[in-house]
Amino acid sequence: MRRPTLLPALLLAIGVLSCAATAASAKTFLDVQIGWGDKVRLGRWNPIFVTASDDKTRQVRVEVEVAQGGPTVLRLHQDLTIGPVPTTVALHAPCRVGYGERPSVTLRDGNTGKTLARWPPDGAQVYQSFDTVVQSQHHFIGVCGPNDRLDRMVTASGIAAEHGGLPIDRLPDAVVGYDALDLLVLRRADLNRIDPDRQRAVADWVRAGGCLLVIPPDVPVPADGPLAEILPCRVGQPRDYPLTADQRKRYGLGERYKGLRGFALTPASGAEPLPLLAEPNGETDVLAYGRDVGFGRVVVAPVDVSELDFNDTEGGKTLFKALLAGTGLIDDADPKQNRSYSYGLDAVSQRQGSATGLLEDHLGNVPGAGRFGFSYVAWVVLGMMVLVGPVDWFVLKRLGRQPWTWVTTAGWVGAVTVGALYIGHVFKSGDLHYRTVSLIDQAGGQVVARSTLAGLYSPRTTTYHVDAAPTGVGEDGKPVPTRQPPSGWWDPAAAGEQYYRSSGLKVDTLFHQTLDGNLPDAMTVNVWNLRFLRGETFVPGDPVIRAELRLTGAPDGDATRVEGTVTNLSGLTLTEVRVRVGDRYVSVAAAGAERPHPMTSGGAHPRISPWPVAVDRLPAGATVAVNGALVGPSVVSDDDPAGHPTQFRGATPPAPTGTVSELAPELSGRRSARADEATRSGRYALVYATVADAKPDAVLREPGAIERHEAVVRALVPVRGPDTRPVGDSK
Repeated sequence: MRRPTLLPALLLAIGVLSCAATAASAKTFLDVQIGWGDKVRLGRWNPIFVTASDDKTRQVRVEVEVAQGGPTVLRLHQDLTIGPVPTTVALHAPCRVGYGERPSVTLRDGNTGKTLARWPPDGAQVYQSFDTVVQSQHHFIGVCGPNDRLDRMVTASGIAAEHGGLPIDRLPDAVVGYDALDLLVLRRADLNRIDPDRQRAVADWVRAGGCLLVIPPDVPVPADGPLAEILPCRVGQPRDYPLTADQRKRYGLGERYKGLRGFALTPASGAEPLPLLAEPNGETDVLAYGRDVGFGRVVVAPVDVSELDFNDTEGGKTLFKALLAGTGLIDDADPKQNRSYSYGLDAVSQRQGSATGLLEDHLGNVPGAGRFGFSYVAWVVLGMMVLVGPVDWFVLKRLGRQPWTWVTTAGWVGAVTVGALYIGHVFKSGDLHYRTVSLIDQAGGQVVARSTLAGLYSPRTTTYHVDAAPTGVGEDGKPVPTRQPPSGWWDPAAAGEQYYRSSGLKVDTLFHQTLDGNLPDAMTVNVWNLRFLRGETFVPGDPVIRAELRLTGAPDGDATRVEGTVTNLSGLTLTEVRVRVGDRYVSVAAAGAERPHPMTSGGAHPRISPWPVAVDRLPAGATVAVNGALVGPSVVSDDDPAGHPTQFRGATPPAPTGTVSELAPELSGRRSARADEATRSGRYALVYATVADAKPDAVLREPGAIERHEAVVRALVPVRGPDTRPVGDSK
């Protein structure tokens, strides 16, 4: 009688084993590569290439977790479809912590949420190596082409730099994919194979402060397209560039360099000739061409300079100093100067992080903000002592249940904890505040980028939605939020001093990434807490300012003046208009008038006086004349109690004084550095202005917030020299 009952059980076991075998045979593949040639720049956005496949076609979600310094963790996700053929998707994330903090990637089923694969795989050795992190004192050069190595070029140039390569099909199609680079070299890369989206990303990155070096390929270079529009010349037919014995000797080239095979270059309007391999008298046929484009710079070389072998190290440095002039890569500092190398943030990121921290203090200065002080903790501890001690003891003794003490103690602790969380969710303490500070960068007659720091103060524990793509205007005059199309690349704002603090509870900030941006998802903010987000957009826009300026006198002389006009092209009022040339600002004070009054020194360090204002108020559509002398800031120190101003001769620009108009331009450390590079020679001027009644780049969906939005415009404009000819031209 038992034999028939064994058959169903046996069949059931076979079915279970068959299903298990089928499940085991379904394999999911996941591989991840981070950065340019596996090199990562801390403090910058880096590309993350995720390759996945599965035995069957399915919807999946890619989740990336990246530590941001301090307690903050960025979590982003993107949905896609995978199948038997491997699919590669490029994601982007800012990497801010190096040692032991490598990003992690999880692949989940799009329908069930089940984990399909992880990277690094479970049980893999924890990443604790600096091999892929670019040193903070090094420049980082990205290269794309048949040979993605630049060893000879980096060695010959004498530049403290590292390089990493990507193939053409992996060039990022988002501007932030190039954020880690100081220079992009398209080395004999077939530009016809770079699709328009990737070309546009490179062009927008250059306008926003990137530098591009093009070494032409053997195939024809396209005459139109986003890249062709920014090139300083047209690439023609192949040609030979003969070299004389004097040229070879001067640059330390071997006898085998009788000539170089290259291409004929025809300069475009505004191109700057860059003589290479010149004779002792300065003459040469080897001419590269460069041009400033927005905040960035593009250079085209007629020959493949990356393959030259120099017997004399000074020869290579001389050539690349001429070729890369104006890119910021040539270090004129004393080569004997002692350099300390580290794997933290580079100077640009440190500069941006310092300003971000000060602006976070500015946005977080909320009147009436609550905080958990020592008194709260003390009262809670005293209350627990009373409840768990005498009260609990007397009640249990009266009930004859004293052994229950271990249960009631845990119960009181749980009740107090749950009650505190419930109070944080239900009761409101203070007002909801939402504030932003934005930087609008303009160059070449158009807005090229916008940077925004947003701060939110939560009076109770709840969920908030920051919409980073406002379009249209509602009945109340505020932008109407929409999720399509996404706008901007957002991440948790982290000040420089937070990068190295990773202890404590983690704060997850969720984002949804698409091809167009990285948008914040719903976020829960606890009672009496602040949350900061930083966003950047690279969509070209109409100019805010038009300036026609002319220098009179020597650019570095004390009698130098700036004359011209500034026009407000926006529909909003501009205030505190400042004009800067080099490290000095235009002062319209009358001759012999008192210098700007220094700020009060409150400590051991000197304080810098506010920069002089050329125009106090500039209404929409108005034009105002500017005529003033260039003056430097003054400082007052504790050693000079009388407050007599002395000329500041420190770094350019000086340390921030703390006002929004001076701090906001540092929200983009890259463009600040590029602006310094552009204005040092007097070829360009910078016009700063504060926007009255600024509109936010991201809106808070929850109603009832007390809002304050500030914006600063920074316009890079060409300046005419004393002979009235333009000495700077930003395309």
